[in-house]
Amino acid sequence: MNGTDGEPGGDGAHDASPPAPDHVDDQTPIGGPLSFGKRLVYRRADSGLEFNRAANFSDAVYAIALTLIAVELRPPVNVSPQGDGRALLEALNDMSGEIVIFFIAFWVMGSYWVANHKFVAGLRAIDSSMVWTLLPYLAFVAFLPFPASLMAAYEGNPVAYSTFAFTMATVSFFEWVLLKLAHDRDLYVRPLSKEGYRYASVGSLLPVLWFLLSIPVMFVSTGLGIALWFIGPVVGIAFTKKNKARW
Repeated sequence: MNGTDGEPGGDGAHDASPPAPDHVDDQTPIGGPLSFGKRLVYRRADSGLEFNRAANFSDAVYAIALTLIAVELRPPVNVSPQGDGRALLEALNDMSGEIVIFFIAFWVMGSYWVANHKFVAGLRAIDSSMVWTLLPYLAFVAFLPFPASLMAAYEGNPVAYSTFAFTMATVSFFEWVLLKLAHDRDLYVRPLSKEGYRYASVGSLLPVLWFLLSIPVMFVSTGLGIALWFIGPVVGIAFTKKNKARW
């Protein structure tokens, strides 16, 4: 799936020499970021840390977001430590909705981390445009624990579930933006064909559709709305496998 955007004040326009071609040339000597016009490109193989810093930053945001949804699970406070096990079991049963929401949110967010991991693994470089696009993308990832906590606190409330769905739809959209940037700027190790890019784009945008469709469904049945969150990835995986040979 997906990657990031642009940086003001980049170097590369200080002389009258013609601009470098908008292509990442693996034969260019290593030693720092390449400058294409006003766009900086950081290769995976460069001696600098820019590529790794961007990838590690994404991983760190996902790790913190996934951890924060677990922090919301707190042990029951209305059970005496000297009481029998029955009282604790009843308290845990009262928390069952929160626990289920934790695993649902963790699975959804974790699947997006896996997709991001695969996307970054397929890149040979990132540019300053992608770095700047990462900021709103990761902002919504970092925001996800809040709607996840709303779902746990207001179990069955369609507004709480819709907030999570809208946030996930936005994350999915930015994943497609990253995919488009990587394709348009020739940043993949193995560039996609035109047809392959079209199918990859459809596969990246399908989650946007599923999450947005789940919002009105939430006001009819939250269970059915959540089911769409799981059906969407299954359809996307099936679509990807069916058309992967065309990529």
